[in-house]
Amino acid sequence: MSVTRFRDLDNEERPRQAWTILCSLADQHKTIYYHEMAERMKWADGSGRPIGPMLGPINAFCQANYLPPLAELVVTVAHGKPGYREDDPMGDVLIDREEVFNYDWYAISPPTTEDYREAMRSLGWIPA
Repeated sequence: MSVTRFRDLDNEERPRQAWTILCSLADQHKTIYYHEMAERMKWADGSGRPIGPMLGPINAFCQANYLPPLAELVVTVAHGKPGYREDDPMGDVLIDREEVFNYDWYAISPPTTEDYREAMRSLGWIPA
């Protein structure tokens, strides 16, 4: 048996890695910048830009299963909010963030790649 490293997997497997990191951050009541998340995931050049698509499946899984929006812990340096919520009032973002912090993420089994696909299909984000 050998050790599988996330960096050796394809992009479709990377949300599982991000999930693990985000659960740890939620437990610590912390956020992380996009570029820091990319660095922690050993992804690309650390700019943070390519990780957005890895967070989409996490958003879909949370939305489809009525969970707090876990991926909201990844924020921009400029606004301290998730990139797709830059125009939202900070108060709304903080309410969602508190829900993420207060949820017991370790009580649920981490989603599989198929779980992410199923969630995205159920929301119409990808074809059935």
